[in-house]
Amino acid sequence: MHWIYDTPLQKGWCETPLGKLVQTKRGCSWSKEQEREQPSATSIPVIRIPNIQKRLVLDDVLYLEDIGVAHRVTSAVTKGWTLMVASNGNPKRIGDAVLIEEDREMVFASFLFALRPNNGESRITDEFLARWLRLHRVHEFISET
Repeated sequence: MHWIYDTPLQKGWCETPLGKLVQTKRGCSWSKEQEREQPSATSIPVIRIPNIQKRLVLDDVLYLEDIGVAHRVTSAVTKGWTLMVASNGNPKRIGDAVLIEEDREMVFASFLFALRPNNGESRITDEFLARWLRLHRVHEFISET
């Protein structure tokens, strides 16, 4: 097992696999023909890897045409979810994460995925999960694995 923490856990704390504490959702895939540089009445903006920095950066946004209702729902950018880089040409970017602080009329890309504590989970909050994922050793572990 790869240890993330340098010191033992505090008394009364326990380690639980992240997968048991959170729910996840996948991002949206599209073809090059669906991409637009400018918004239109029928397009939707998409969050991609470059938008995930220390905070959500929306200076460079791509717009997608013909994204169906199902993808607009399942890949929606929704308050409380943390978006995390899951795949990238640069392994050091894998694990970069940002908390979504407000609902946005956007979808997120398939190279990202979203995490949020399970409904009814009282041991962690949305904010804690996002901050924990950004801890150096946690990020390092995610990037390595």
